[in-house]
Amino acid sequence: MEQETTYKPVVGISIGDINGIGPEVILKALNDSRILSFMTPVVFGSTKVLSYYKKAANVRDVTYSVAKASGHFFPGKVNVVNCWETMVEINIGTETPEAGQSAFISLENATDALIKGEIDALVTAPINKNNIQQENFQFPGHTEYLTKKMNAKESLMLLVSGDLR
Repeated sequence: MEQETTYKPVVGISIGDINGIGPEVILKALNDSRILSFMTPVVFGSTKVLSYYKKAANVRDVTYSVAKASGHFFPGKVNVVNCWETMVEINIGTETPEAGQSAFISLENATDALIKGEIDALVTAPINKNNIQQENFQFPGHTEYLTKKMNAKESLMLLVSGDLR
C-alpha cells in the first residue's frame, strides 16, 4: 500500500522587535506541537534571541533546527534562519537602534525568501515603528514595506481572530 504524503505549507515568521513581544509570542504559538501537523514554520531571526526568550518566558517544549541554507527546511520541525551572527543586547521593553536593525534584517530576509518562493506565506511579528526607521525602511509599517517590496499596486491588512474578521 502506497503511503500518501501531504504537502504542508512552509510559513516564514519574521521575529519582529527583539525587545518587544514578538519572540515570546512566536515561541508560545510554536509551543503547541499541533502546529507542525499543519505547516513547517521558519523563524527568521536568531537562535540566540529565541534561547533568551525561551528561558525568560519559561517555554520548555519548543525545539528548533537551524536551517543552514535558505530554502532547505526540515519538515515536521521548527526551523530557524540565523539572520545575523553577532550577539545583540536584549533589553525587554526598551527601544534601541539594534532592535530596530534586527527587526529590519529579519523582515528583509523573510521577504526575500517569499519572493524567491522558498516559503509559501509570511507572518510578521510586531515591530517598533519608530526604531525600525532607516534608509531602507521608511514606511509606516509592514504593510507598506511589503507592498513596495513585492511591487504590488495595492495591499490590504487583515486581522483575524476567531469570529472577528
